[in-house]
Amino acid sequence: MKCNYLIIILILANCHWHQIEPIAFGEKKPFDFKNKRLGVDIELDFDKPHSINLNIEHYKFISMFVPSFRKMNIFNEVGYLEGNSDIQINIKISPQRVTSSMFSLMLSSITLGIIPVYYTHSFVLDVKMINFKKDKKITFLLPIQQVAIGSILYKKSYYDLSNTDFVDKVVLQIAYKGIESGVFN
Repeated sequence: MKCNYLIIILILANCHWHQIEPIAFGEKKPFDFKNKRLGVDIELDFDKPHSINLNIEHYKFISMFVPSFRKMNIFNEVGYLEGNSDIQINIKISPQRVTSSMFSLMLSSITLGIIPVYYTHSFVLDVKMINFKKDKKITFLLPIQQVAIGSILYKKSYYDLSNTDFVDKVVLQIAYKGIESGVFN
């Protein structure tokens, strides 16, 4: 019986999943904005009292946004704060504390890592898109969450924010909002 619990814990250790609201594509048509330049400005909002301490993982996380926009291959040029960009996307990322995660970390550290950590990274993205040619603007909030189960002794298992699939889905969500609102047109 004890062996079964150990096997379950080992299977669940180092699992990651994320929660982003699903995208409902109405009609599938190719989007091509090859004649447009995209400028992306990303900043971490750490002035709020509910923000957590930032570390290198958060900076790795935000540095993956521009390469992910480039990988989508729908814009001619994508860069950080392009001076002559047609479309500007300003993203302010607010990492937030999750009380249950702090309790889980404490419990796992007290038991010297025997109990696996159930850890949640919670963010709110304040996104502002501006089309300079057509003078269109849109602002929206995008709450995202990444959840992990792992051992506190193996830090990377619960602190892996720089997951390319996760960032690609966040960027796809942002791009879909831009297409849906007509800012990218």
